[in-house]
Amino acid sequence: MLIGQFTILPLVKVFMSFWFGICCLFAGAVLLGGFKPQVPNARIFLLQPFLMICGGIALVAAGKWFARNDVAWLSELIATALGAQRDGASVTRDALMNVDADTVPMSLKVAAILLAASGAMALVAGMVAPHSWPGLVQAGESSASSQSGNWNFVYAILVITLSTGIWRRRSWAWWCGFLLLGLSVCWSLLAMSARADVGPPVGIKVIFAIFSSVIVGIWGRWWYAQRKHFLWTKEGR
Repeated sequence: MLIGQFTILPLVKVFMSFWFGICCLFAGAVLLGGFKPQVPNARIFLLQPFLMICGGIALVAAGKWFARNDVAWLSELIATALGAQRDGASVTRDALMNVDADTVPMSLKVAAILLAASGAMALVAGMVAPHSWPGLVQAGESSASSQSGNWNFVYAILVITLSTGIWRRRSWAWWCGFLLLGLSVCWSLLAMSARADVGPPVGIKVIFAIFSSVIVGIWGRWWYAQRKHFLWTKEGR
């Protein structure tokens, strides 16, 4: 007799707890007046904690929708494996998973679409409003601000290329996924430390840095598990 329950992975629970915890922390700081925009255009960034809370709720809802058939699928998979072993049949992992080399897994589709959307937004930002991140430059540093639009174009090209590689399940795209995660956390930490007189207190920055590192580590672990979906040469396996 096999007894168990279907539930969310503990790692996912920890990740979402970190997500909502840090978002609520920043939202409370915004409501209490801890964040003061330095320029009029920076007021939109005060909405970011609330947008991230909504994003977390949407992420949970999307995960629930994608997993709507998992209970039935896993039950059938377990029953098939137990029945085959009871009958003395040999069951391979590929046979149970019914792997199709020409089918792009849903997880890679979602990752590729999100990256492509991020690249498209960066492309639009570079064409329409090429300005630097508020608080990173002084008021007189117009040259640095004018160059930020070029970085948007570079980011858009790189991310769209990466999304194409993920969709096509190229091995180099799997490695570049880790590079993107590392650069994202480095950029977040750099943006906070660029101006000491702007932004939240030092304690909040330290907490944010710790949470960012943990979240990137969780995403890195998830991305590592996606290795099985990419097309590798015999030597790469």
